[in-house]
Amino acid sequence: MSMYLQRHSSVKAMANVSAKTRLKILSIVAVCSSFLACISLIIALATDHWQDIQVDRAGLLKIVQYKPDLQQPLSTNVLYFDRHRGLFRYCRAVLRRTKIISKSNCLRDLAFERSPVLDLSHVETPAELQSLMSDLKIRNILVITTTVLMTMADVGVLFAAIIGLVAISINQRTIYTAAMTFAFLATVFAGSSMAIFHGLDFLERTKLNVYMFPAVIRQNKSYNELKSYTDIRQGYSYYFGWFSVFLCGLSAILYLDVWKTLIEKVLRPHPGNTSSSSGSLFSGNSASERKRASRVRVPSARCPLP
Repeated sequence: MSMYLQRHSSVKAMANVSAKTRLKILSIVAVCSSFLACISLIIALATDHWQDIQVDRAGLLKIVQYKPDLQQPLSTNVLYFDRHRGLFRYCRAVLRRTKIISKSNCLRDLAFERSPVLDLSHVETPAELQSLMSDLKIRNILVITTTVLMTMADVGVLFAAIIGLVAISINQRTIYTAAMTFAFLATVFAGSSMAIFHGLDFLERTKLNVYMFPAVIRQNKSYNELKSYTDIRQGYSYYFGWFSVFLCGLSAILYLDVWKTLIEKVLRPHPGNTSSSSGSLFSGNSASERKRASRVRVPSARCPLP
């Protein structure tokens, strides 16, 4: 009987150690994912490549030979050069006569500060002007909302990473719950900001007849020559934004897995352990094991009386 008790206790101890090791590994991976998500969000916010407009000037130089009227616009019009923009700045080439001064001069483009340069050449009625101003107002609201949500996601995932580090060292279930909550909130905020940016991008591409937006390029007379050589695509800042959404979701799922494993495999098998019931993750349970083992009575062998 004593050998059975020793074997049973050793199996329990091995299972408990394996569960704790798994929890520790999951916690470390979740914290690393949270820090990577925070870095990705910072890169997405700080860089200016949410939208890249690339012009194939080599192809345009070939058709200039047959259309002399394009020689001057090809050297002096900003639309014939590569441009890119972020949530805060718009970067384009700076030209002076026929000389390029800077290939990437970035101008401030804060939605709540900028006074847009309106192109009213295609506006014929007051209703069209009112519609244009309404679209511009919606655009500014979408830019501010995207920036605020992404900033909140960055702060939330940073809190999740810091709280996860504290949870590994202190080993409390409630702290893991807080880290999981912040990670889920960061995922919701980051995903919402990217969804709103898609609506912003659609509005700028199709409706906004304002300088520096793609919609005004399509209405420009020179765009008929540009449309075959201009490529409007998303830049690496945009992809960093989606990568941060994935990392936030991954860290939230890992924290959830840690929380479930903590309840099912660590706390439930030892209901009499006061330290485990309070939320401790890696605390020992040798005292409770000895107490339960002492309660088991082993029958002693009795010799028959003569």
